[in-house]
Amino acid sequence: MVFVDNSSVAETIMHITPKLDPKGKGYRIFFRHPQTKKPIARGLGTREDIEAQAICRDIEALCSLPQLLQAPYSPELRGYERRAVEVILGDKVAEEVFKDVGAPFTADDLKDIQALHEEADTIAKIDARDVGIRHTREDVAEHFAHDMVRFFEPRAWRELNEYLRKLEKELKVLKPRCEYLETEVARLQRLQNAKVKAKIGEAVVAWLPVYKQYRSSHAYNRAVKATKSFMASLPKQSDMKLGDIRTAQIDEWVEKLKGEEGQEISARTKQKQRNFLSMFFRWATKKYDLVENPMTKVEPIPGAQRPPDHIVAIRRIEDLHALLDGLKPWPYWKAFVATAILQGPRYAEQVWLKLDDVFLAGDGDYLCIRTRTSGRRVMGTTKTGRERNVPLEKTTLLSILKEYIESRKLEQVRPGATEAQKSAWLFPSTVPDGPVKRTKTPAGIWSHNRSFQNAWQAAAIEAARRAGVLVIEEKDTWKEKLEKLRNLAGTSFEYWTYGPDEWRHCFGTALANSGLNSLEISRMMGNRPDVADKYYIATASTGSRWPFLW
Repeated sequence: MVFVDNSSVAETIMHITPKLDPKGKGYRIFFRHPQTKKPIARGLGTREDIEAQAICRDIEALCSLPQLLQAPYSPELRGYERRAVEVILGDKVAEEVFKDVGAPFTADDLKDIQALHEEADTIAKIDARDVGIRHTREDVAEHFAHDMVRFFEPRAWRELNEYLRKLEKELKVLKPRCEYLETEVARLQRLQNAKVKAKIGEAVVAWLPVYKQYRSSHAYNRAVKATKSFMASLPKQSDMKLGDIRTAQIDEWVEKLKGEEGQEISARTKQKQRNFLSMFFRWATKKYDLVENPMTKVEPIPGAQRPPDHIVAIRRIEDLHALLDGLKPWPYWKAFVATAILQGPRYAEQVWLKLDDVFLAGDGDYLCIRTRTSGRRVMGTTKTGRERNVPLEKTTLLSILKEYIESRKLEQVRPGATEAQKSAWLFPSTVPDGPVKRTKTPAGIWSHNRSFQNAWQAAAIEAARRAGVLVIEEKDTWKEKLEKLRNLAGTSFEYWTYGPDEWRHCFGTALANSGLNSLEISRMMGNRPDVADKYYIATASTGSRWPFLW
C-alpha cells in the first residue's frame, strides 16, 4: 500500500469535492494522483451527497495520516474506508487489504504507519548532517512509500505482531538458558585463567620488592636466581602469560635443575629452589586472582621428603647428659648444643642471636628469637617471619647460659680479641678471619653452613675421643677421623653425629617427655601442632618423666 506526505496532499487531495454526473450516474471526483501525478476521474459509486462527502473525507484521511491521528477514529472512516482505498489506490489493492471482512485499519495500525513516517524524516536528517544530501519533502515521501510500507496492510501487520508475541514467549524460555551459558562460559574462562593478562616477567618484577622485605640479601638473590631460571625454561620465557603456566612445566623445570657448572644437585637443593618459586606463585595467585595455584599439584621430589616416622633425636635423658658432659672442655660448643636442644631455635635463627636476646630476670628468663635488620636491610629472619619468646629451661640450660654469657662479655673487652669475639653475637663464628674483608655478612656471623659443620665435627671428634667413644690415632687424616665419627650412626653413641636438624628434634622430644601438650610444644617451636607431631616429637606426651622445666 502506498502513502504520501502532507505536502503532496495539500496540493492535490485536500481541495477535492464530489461532483454529480450530469447523466445521473452518481458522484465523481477529479484530482491529480499524489504518486503518479496523473489526472484521475473516478466515480464514487453513490448518488447520495452525504455518502460522497464521507468518502472524500476518508480519502483525505487516508492520505493525511497525521491529521487523522489528531482526532478519534471516525465512524465515517470505518464505513467508507474501503471505497476510499479503491478510489485512491485501486480495486486490486482494496481487495487485498479488505480480504478479511471486519479487519480495516485500526488506530494502532495508523500510529505505526505514522512512526514509519517519522523514521523516514529521521533518515533524511541524518543524510543532511552526515552525508550532506538534502532531501525534499517529495523525496522523503517517495522513500517512505517505496521502501517502508510498500506491502503494509492490516492483516500482515497483525500477523507480524502475533509472530512477535510468539518470539517473546520463546525468548522467555531462552533467556534463562542464555544466562546459564554465559555463567558457564565465565566459569570455564576462569578455570583457564583467560582473563589474567599479566606476563610472568611483569609479575616477578612486582613480586621481588615485596619478597625482599624482611629477607636477607642471600635469600633474595637465591629467589631472583630461581625465578629467572624457571622463566628461562618456559616456551615464551618472561613473555608467557601468568595464567598459561601449568604444573607440568614446573615439574619439568625441577627435574632438569643443575648446578652452576652443570653438575647434578641433591633432591633437597631442588626442593629449596622450588620453594622460592612456590612463594612467588602464592603471592601471584592472590595478586592476579588466579583460579588455582599451579604449585598445589606439583609432583613430590624423590628423596627430598623426610619420612615422618623417622625422627632422629636423643630419646634417653642419660644420653643427653652424656653429650653435654662430654662438651665441658669446650664451653662454646656446650652452650651452643644445650641451647639448640633445650630451646629449639633453627640453625639460621640461632647463629643470628645476640647477647641481648637472652633475658635473665628471675622467673621471667626467656630467649627472644626474632628477625634482624640493619636500616632497611634484612640480615636474619625467622622461618615464619614472626618473633617468638621461648622460656629458658631452668634445670640445665639456665646455669649453662649464665656462665657462658659472663665469659662472652669478658671476651668482648679482652685485649687482642678478634672481630668475632668483639661482636654482639651470642654464638660468633670460630672460623679465623680471612685476608679479604667481609662485604655481604657482618663480622663474626657464621656465613656458610659448611664452615659451621666442619667446626662442629672437629669438636665432636675430639670430645668423643676424650669420652672413650672414638679411637683416634695420630696418623689418621681428617677424612679418616670423619669416617670414624660417621660410623657411630646406628650405635648407642650416634648423638655425637647429630647436627642442628637433629638437635631441634631433640628439643621437641624433650618437651614431650617433660609433659607439655601439643599446643604448648608447637608454640615454643614455632610450628603448627600437626607439623610438630609429625616431624619433631619422638615420644608422645603422657606425663612428666624428664626433669626439665620451662
